[in-house]
Amino acid sequence: MDGGGAKPQQPDRYSDKRLADSFSVYVLFSEPVSFTNRDILDALREDFPELSWSDAVAEEDVTPGPLDGTYTTGEVVVTSLFPGGDENQPRMISLLSMPGRYEIDWGHMCDKNRLTFLDARGGGAAPHPRHRTHVQVIVHSVDRSLEARFDAARRAARLGAVFASLPVATAVYFPNGDTVVAPAAWIEGAKTALKGEVPFSQWFTLSVQPVPDGGAPVPVTAQTVGVAAFTGHEMLLPLARIAPAQAAELVLGAAILHLQYGNSFNDGDTLGPEGNEDLKLRIRHAREGTLGLETDNWVFLHPKSTLAPREEEVFCKRPGIPPPPGMDGRIFGDPDALRNKLYALVAGPWRGRRAKRR
Repeated sequence: MDGGGAKPQQPDRYSDKRLADSFSVYVLFSEPVSFTNRDILDALREDFPELSWSDAVAEEDVTPGPLDGTYTTGEVVVTSLFPGGDENQPRMISLLSMPGRYEIDWGHMCDKNRLTFLDARGGGAAPHPRHRTHVQVIVHSVDRSLEARFDAARRAARLGAVFASLPVATAVYFPNGDTVVAPAAWIEGAKTALKGEVPFSQWFTLSVQPVPDGGAPVPVTAQTVGVAAFTGHEMLLPLARIAPAQAAELVLGAAILHLQYGNSFNDGDTLGPEGNEDLKLRIRHAREGTLGLETDNWVFLHPKSTLAPREEEVFCKRPGIPPPPGMDGRIFGDPDALRNKLYALVAGPWRGRRAKRR
């Protein structure tokens, strides 16, 4: 269901493929759920009026599913909705369901020791998704910019939140970031995204792995899971002899700077407080394949990383001219950068048209 016409050529690099992938949200239910497209649209307009939704937009030769047709999870369901409004390029939102449970690959996630940001900071475990049926929401972004990727993800989050608000919802699975969260947490994340803020606990996880080498303390590698779906890059702190919680905090901080604040990292720069070399991280860019990485990564070399003495061997010489002594090479971002761009993309035109109608 791609809107008709020839399918675009799939990218060869996995990092590029992450930016071309749709966003999927699986809502799991303890029993079958019946709904119509009109029910969903009414709920979206009531719960999230800031974003426009259409019951009449068609994309090329594809038309939305009937508004009043009844669908039931646990059966074969294939239908679609369309966002509306002049400010949005049309993109089809697919709703799918198949008989039976949706089997999450828990072994894959557990083997990687993946944690939500909340778990990594001692905030509790993800829910156990007891369920009998499910619905899948699929949203494609109009392009690969961060604004478009975020807008597509938050529309998927909104639609998932409508289903997650049902009493029979048991969990929400977001494969783009390998997250499994409670319905209430997913709804909270959808509200966070509506404000132009990134719901890190719902959309991303961390891989935090000790890598024993006979030394003490044991080196820890921390990496984001899911940031590449928005920027094509994950954040990686490799083999640092620090506490796992500290490694998680550093990677989380880098992800916040990159996504929420709009910081652009530069290969060879540093990140961290001035005057404290023990906390300053060296930023290196690693293309997929380097160190066996699946995607491109922004790598943050901690002074206590076992890779630090081998930096040039692993990543080659640092490019460019280093910053002057006492200067940090960071580009300080705007905490409202993403929010303002999204406001201009969606909220601004929508509010303008609403004012004219008054």
